[in-house]
Amino acid sequence: MQQLFAENNTFHYEKQCLSIKTYLSKNDFTLLVSLSEKKPEEEKLFISIYGNNLTLSYEFYLEGLQSQSKIIALPDDLDTENIFSEFEKRVLRLIIPRTHTIHNKQNSMIVLSFPPDKNIQKDKIDLPKIGIEKPIEYISNPFASMDYPTNLVNDLFSESAREEVRKFHATIPGFIASPLLPLPNLAAMLGIRNLLVKDESQRLKLNSFKVLGGSYAIAKTIQSLLQTENLSLNFENLTAQKTKSQLGEITFAAATDGNHGRGVAWAASHLGYPSIIYVHKLTSQARIQSIKKNGAKVVVVDGTYDDAVRRVNEDAKENGWVVISDTAWEGYENIPRWVMQGYTTMLMEIQDQLAERMIEKPSHVFVQAGVGALAAATIGFYSALFKGERPKTIVVEPNKAACLFRSIEIGDGIPHSYEGDLDTIMAGLACGDPNPLAWPILRDCTDAFIRCPDYVAAKGMRVYGLPLKGDPFIISGESGAVTLGTLMFLMQWDDAESCRNMLGLNDRSDVLLINSEGNTDPDHFRNVVWDGGESVPTIYKNYWS
Repeated sequence: MQQLFAENNTFHYEKQCLSIKTYLSKNDFTLLVSLSEKKPEEEKLFISIYGNNLTLSYEFYLEGLQSQSKIIALPDDLDTENIFSEFEKRVLRLIIPRTHTIHNKQNSMIVLSFPPDKNIQKDKIDLPKIGIEKPIEYISNPFASMDYPTNLVNDLFSESAREEVRKFHATIPGFIASPLLPLPNLAAMLGIRNLLVKDESQRLKLNSFKVLGGSYAIAKTIQSLLQTENLSLNFENLTAQKTKSQLGEITFAAATDGNHGRGVAWAASHLGYPSIIYVHKLTSQARIQSIKKNGAKVVVVDGTYDDAVRRVNEDAKENGWVVISDTAWEGYENIPRWVMQGYTTMLMEIQDQLAERMIEKPSHVFVQAGVGALAAATIGFYSALFKGERPKTIVVEPNKAACLFRSIEIGDGIPHSYEGDLDTIMAGLACGDPNPLAWPILRDCTDAFIRCPDYVAAKGMRVYGLPLKGDPFIISGESGAVTLGTLMFLMQWDDAESCRNMLGLNDRSDVLLINSEGNTDPDHFRNVVWDGGESVPTIYKNYWS
């Protein structure tokens, strides 16, 4: 495959060249497209206008069929009913007059081809009105501060707390650091200096980072029940075999979308304790079976993840179980604190791995959020470690479960629930109620919140799984890949320019992503990666490939 690159709005494919220039005056919009003088055997230039987006596609035969495409955002006031176009001397000139009134043009598509083709050329194709979800919607956080972190951040992520967590995890048999993988070629394509991905799909063969929080929270809970807080935590010393005479029978319980429950089940089983995990009705059988394989009993709740949280808490009170939850509520905060602290082992590993690359810290951190525990742990960790010089931080959510985005959008400084059925492929992020313990950290220390549709996560999965030559292959599930899809749209979509500028994303940026899960639902994974499920809408396919 021949290498493609872009420079100054002129796009080259070895000896073939496609140059695009746009001009906007008070009277019209002009598009000039120049094709290379070295004409391939067969070629066709297509223009389609749908709503406020003009898509240009160039197809030609050069050692087989090749194609290039570009999407251009148009002003709202163009009169697409009166387009002037001419194609001569391998230059297309297209002029669209301005009407100075805004029209809703989303119910029709205009298609042109050059040279003209009677079988293709049409003035207008009528389409049903459909709502096409924008790839990203962002909101700058008015509460964010680069000042020194809050007392909550300093308390949760102090050096002593971080060290205790890491030393405990080191006592788990077979525990090793997950890799931090560079994607230099994708970074170059996106126009940033470094793109680094912490690959949690390789954590203890559990396909997720969640075991870090669950295991530490269980260990701290046992330590608290034994009243041995003055002793160092050691996995072996907390096993049921060594504590049963003092504690008797203990059952650990949790609600989950899959990964947290599997982590709790694994930790409880390896310590010798029983566990019971509550899941919502849309949880896949693959995730349920994975939890069962790790020793837990599974209860399916007729409702959402948030309903499962409420139900397991009620049943635990009746049965005397100990709930290990990654979200907090009134009177229940210690265990969610320990869960969040448990994630800092991953972040300390990242800092060690960055140091090996002579990088002090990432310039930007993108982190996905459900209830917000991982996001708060990540952002709180960097705020505590670097204080006023922390990285720029961006929280990413599904647009059908964007409780944190909605809370910032309302703007009263308190968390708000997201109403709805939370129907997103990002099962690990399908949460409607923010974690009240995580919320203050996210409110005070996050620079921007982004929400996106499912096809953004699906794009990220496919890019991880089919990398550019020289970049590593990464297996990523829907919740793990959404930050990559978001970053790609943020860097390549014309309408995201203001967000890029606000965040200062450029060729000096060192961006950190966390692949929070691997292939946790094989059937759905194949649907997305093999069968093209949740494909990117045509009007947003604006990348050179």
